[in-house]
Amino acid sequence: MNYDIALLIDVVTMVGCSALLLRFGNLSHSHPATIYLVFHVATFTLRLFSLWNGALPMWSTTSNYEGIREEELTRAMSLADVALISMTIAWLLAAKRTAPAPQAQVGRPLNRKIVFSVIAIALPLGLWGSLAQMRVGGEVLRAVGTDGQPESGYFQILPVWPGLVILVLIYLYGFRWWLMLPMSAQILLVAMQGYHRFRAVIPIILMVQMLLDRRGKRWPTPAMAAALVAMALVFYPLKSIGRMTQEGASVSEIASHSGETMSNAVVGRTDDQMLLDEFACALTLMDQAGKLYWGQPYLALVTLPIPRTFWPEKPTVADYITDFSRPWRPMRENGMIVTFLGEAYANFGYIGLGSIPFLLAFILARAHQRLLAQPYGTLGHFAYLLVACNLIQVFRDGLTSIVFFVFVHMMPLAAIVLIQLGWEWFSRPPGRRKPVHSQVPLTRPVRLPTPRTVR
Repeated sequence: MNYDIALLIDVVTMVGCSALLLRFGNLSHSHPATIYLVFHVATFTLRLFSLWNGALPMWSTTSNYEGIREEELTRAMSLADVALISMTIAWLLAAKRTAPAPQAQVGRPLNRKIVFSVIAIALPLGLWGSLAQMRVGGEVLRAVGTDGQPESGYFQILPVWPGLVILVLIYLYGFRWWLMLPMSAQILLVAMQGYHRFRAVIPIILMVQMLLDRRGKRWPTPAMAAALVAMALVFYPLKSIGRMTQEGASVSEIASHSGETMSNAVVGRTDDQMLLDEFACALTLMDQAGKLYWGQPYLALVTLPIPRTFWPEKPTVADYITDFSRPWRPMRENGMIVTFLGEAYANFGYIGLGSIPFLLAFILARAHQRLLAQPYGTLGHFAYLLVACNLIQVFRDGLTSIVFFVFVHMMPLAAIVLIQLGWEWFSRPPGRRKPVHSQVPLTRPVRLPTPRTVR
């Protein structure tokens, strides 16, 4: 199969799946299908278009590594389309189920005592971590704590905690100026560090979702959609913008480099848009290795809570990539990923590539239907948004990213949900552990229309 046929099949698949989902899928801005369709187009379709239009595959311009071949890329694209069809079927099946009755849509409001108890712990720790690690103009905000700082990821995630504290306050009180000013400063400061762009992007996605749900809207306005597209384009040069700022580059130099990068992003020619190439490379290497991992990468989550300071050789969820990487295609050494589709294939082969996307799609769609139908300000609604704002990372990096990004990188917010669930469960006598609705939601319920059945 060549690029022409693969691109035609992908476009037909995308249009067909999108049409079915828009008609019968009960979509909204935070529905997993909406997020995945954007991901598929941005990473697979646009990249294949750029290859069809003359872009070179990964490693084609170097003699040190073996370049990715056309047949590998078209095979990967075909498997991505099969996964999209499988997920579309799951989303349609989930939408076919009856929506919750109106009385079931009253959820448990967020417990503000728990929220402010978590804030009292997270805010001072987050400010300390920010002062010890963040840089402004190439210099650390405060020299104390930078020498010999722990290698544990727990210490490294502290700088985002002040922003997470502000996010939960925005969720409770709305987009007030006294919250938006420090939130804007936090996002700008994080973005200028020159690494971990998701620390700036995910809070913005979450705020957009909160804004739309507070207003009871299913979709962004045209102006908001344009702003989101602009933000997506800025994402590509964001890392280099931060690094150039730290190195003292002029505004004109930063603007010139950013403009060039965004122009390449529009036609799918940036390094960040080579996920199709990485997926294709991983498929070939895994076939050559001749083994399946049968869920072994997920076992590394068991040791995740142990700080690396105490166990430097702690297994990681990406060790399997090291296993099948080769000197002529060093994926792990180059920090490459395999996407959640490659992860499914590595664990269970073609069966995993068909079943895991289906199961993930169905579970997420049911969570969207049950939790997002609850009023704004309830525990279920808040918990779903924490997952939804991270789904791009999950589709990009694999299922283990649900744990990393929801429970680790957003630890204070996840702690609010888990503590309230545990408190309400264990504080009631056995046999009476049912939700108690004693508070008034912050706003009117965001009711989803009854999904249409597939004819």
